[in-house]
Amino acid sequence: MSDWMNDLNEMQRYYTLRREAERHRLVCQALEGRQRRPRIYCRIICWFGHCLSVIGKSLQERYGNEASAMSWIVETRKQE
Repeated sequence: MSDWMNDLNEMQRYYTLRREAERHRLVCQALEGRQRRPRIYCRIICWFGHCLSVIGKSLQERYGNEASAMSWIVETRKQE
């Protein structure tokens, strides 16, 4: 191929890449304003954390401070 054909191919490739980049920029700009839904695992982790806090609250109401980890450690060290 001659040099001008190489130049022409390079220019076409350059303009194609610019068009793709501009399209990508516009898509990103359009999606930027949309509010994304949390993924399923985020909702599961949130639900699991809520369940743990409810269980913890009920255990604390039932047993009070007797069952806390720190009081168990302190009592164990006093016995030694």
